[in-house]
Amino acid sequence: MNQMYNSNNDISIRLQEYFKNDFNDEIPFSTKKAIENTYLKIEILNKIRNIKRIAAIIICAITVTSGVVFADNIVKYISSIFTSTTESIDIATQNGYVQNVNMDFVYDKDIGIKVDNVIMDESKLDISYLYKVNDDVDKFELYEYTIKDNDNYIWYRFNYENFIYENPPIITGMHNSTNPIRLENNIIKESILYSSNEFPKCKKLFIEVDKIRLNNQDIVEGNWKIEVNLDDKFNEREKIIYEPSYNEHIINSEIYLTETTLKVSLELDELYDDFIISNPPFLENNLKKQYSSQLYNRENLEKTSIFNFEFEISKYDENIDTFYLTIPINEEVIIRIELNKK
Repeated sequence: MNQMYNSNNDISIRLQEYFKNDFNDEIPFSTKKAIENTYLKIEILNKIRNIKRIAAIIICAITVTSGVVFADNIVKYISSIFTSTTESIDIATQNGYVQNVNMDFVYDKDIGIKVDNVIMDESKLDISYLYKVNDDVDKFELYEYTIKDNDNYIWYRFNYENFIYENPPIITGMHNSTNPIRLENNIIKESILYSSNEFPKCKKLFIEVDKIRLNNQDIVEGNWKIEVNLDDKFNEREKIIYEPSYNEHIINSEIYLTETTLKVSLELDELYDDFIISNPPFLENNLKKQYSSQLYNRENLEKTSIFNFEFEISKYDENIDTFYLTIPINEEVIIRIELNKK
């Protein structure tokens, strides 16, 4: 397997490799050269972990040396790692919780596939793919493929019947970019965001692609095998646990925050009705910033109800010590809970 992995996880090195990338045709060439020329001269960046601070230093340096401000383009260049993302993933990425995978394209049928960037925590796996294609290809789709670690099927997708695995995949849902980006040199960029109740801590991902679809019609069979060595930080991750304030309606609770998601699981002694559809739950921090819930599961049992929420909040967000959760259950009961970091 013709691959090379970057053993140096320093964010400045990874950004340097990204700045050298010629694939992004949305950034003017003059901007890219200014970024690269300035970046390579700033040794202090090796000690900085926050991408926003790095962007600020680059902007100041370019302004001093050239008199031109490329602020919007620089921020866009730094923030465009994933095409399918959330605000909380962007925040985690800006704080260095991301891995650049330095590898060659894996080729079959004159088509190359490689992984460009990865972010992985308990609940989200975002993989940025690059596809090397011919001139006549505008759209690219991973049609049948698997993602595994050493022990588990994290994801499998096969478009034919009677294909059965003994165990379901770990991934519970996925969202890929609606319009993969066509870049220079016949490169197509796409990121796919996968969700799970709990991703395993693993040292490697094995991606095997059996079929791709081109231009929404042509199915091409092949054998693309990709192996990604994951950074240690993805295995050193720890959840932040929250304790709910006392509420007579709470029977059980599990609430925690990861690098990309706040998850709330509650069992309540009240049954919900259609009132919740027009009055969805919401969350606030202590500065009254409001977060809409991604309500992905609710169920009425015989005498109790089960709720599972996701909020796009990152461990790297500010003001995360305390949250205030409001859940309108029915016209008579509205539950308000204070969530405190343990």
